[in-house]
Amino acid sequence: MMMIASPGLMVGLSLVMINWFAANTDVPIALVCVGAVLLCCLVGLVSGVLVVRFRVNSLIATLGVSQVLTAVGLKVSDNRQITGAFSDRFATLGSTNLLGVPVVVLYLLALAVILWFVLEHTPVGRYLFAVGSNPQAARLAGLSTDRLVYGSLIASGGVAGIAGVIYAMRVGAYTADAGPGLLFPALAAVFFGASQFSRRPNVWGTLIAYFALAFGVKGLQLAFGPGTFWIQPLFQGSALLIAVALASRQVAQTRRSRRAQATAAAAGSEPGQPAPSAGAL
Repeated sequence: MMMIASPGLMVGLSLVMINWFAANTDVPIALVCVGAVLLCCLVGLVSGVLVVRFRVNSLIATLGVSQVLTAVGLKVSDNRQITGAFSDRFATLGSTNLLGVPVVVLYLLALAVILWFVLEHTPVGRYLFAVGSNPQAARLAGLSTDRLVYGSLIASGGVAGIAGVIYAMRVGAYTADAGPGLLFPALAAVFFGASQFSRRPNVWGTLIAYFALAFGVKGLQLAFGPGTFWIQPLFQGSALLIAVALASRQVAQTRRSRRAQATAAAAGSEPGQPAPSAGAL
């Protein structure tokens, strides 16, 4: 499975750039946001070069690029909070409610619909699943795996950049801990969604699992009262381990089922075995 530099750090990169330019320059905020998204796409391209051209293991590339992004964020912010002093109009885009629903939730749903359609109802989505599950088989089937890897990493960077723009609209400031804390909830949601829906990563399963985890953390914090700063990392870490265990168990069961079917098919094709009757077909 291909990976990109920590999505949380990509969000943090977009967020720190937007706040720094808003606080120190007169560049229009719309242009700054577009530049932040393009910068995240460029980081995705660099990750693609490391994985495809230099054959760096995707996990190692993720860890290395993540540290570089951490350094960039600390350098740009000077390890301090940056307040972009955004206009009221820009802040309104992330803080208003529409029909009682926070507008950021609507942004999330719109982005989810687009990703769901691309992944589930287009050839490109099926190609991406094929490359992610078995790159060698996808290459033998005639798919351009290198282009698909490049495209998936660039698109992932763009999505993270858009998330950073929405975060800036919502929060209006940057702190060094804004991005890293988003990694484990995202991983746990992906694995939980994969274990409960369609047995592979999917958009709607990820969304449902993410909100379930968020409600679980908030419920425990309310139940235990003040001083529960330890609940969030404990709950998220435990959830990630359970999710990976469930997903791995289902993958193992699927493989055993496929082997049993293959063995049964091979036994049925041996000479002397009766052919299946027409009524059984």
